[in-house]
Amino acid sequence: MYNTVFEKLDLWKDKIPIKHNFFTSRFYNALDIELDIKPTVIMITEVYFSEYSMIDPNTDAIQAIGRFRNGIEQVCHIFNTNTNFPVRTMEEIDGDIASCEDVYKKLKTLYDCAATEGARDSFRAALEIVPYNKMLDKEEKITLR
Repeated sequence: MYNTVFEKLDLWKDKIPIKHNFFTSRFYNALDIELDIKPTVIMITEVYFSEYSMIDPNTDAIQAIGRFRNGIEQVCHIFNTNTNFPVRTMEEIDGDIASCEDVYKKLKTLYDCAATEGARDSFRAALEIVPYNKMLDKEEKITLR
């Protein structure tokens, strides 16, 4: 029997890495992690007590994994789920996209008709933050649907 976890870990020291690093932020702008080894990346999401800890597998997870410039060994995402989160139907999602498209097109018309460069700059800034803009490719064609 072991008195402490450390005693048990001491027996495993040749089998597991001794050093562990924890990153708690979801925002890794301009962070390059260069290691001599390929690490195991463990992501944790706890949706009941820490909604902000939710990791989107299509965006957040890819961003975090991509920080390891020399690659990774494996990824593990430990999570629970909350069945009380609202789930939208495809019709509701299509309606939201149509509304976003409508707002975008109205702003685009105002941008195209702006009388001054200052007004065009303001409308351009507004166009860039409209959610619909994130769905467009460089030719302003929708990439989602």
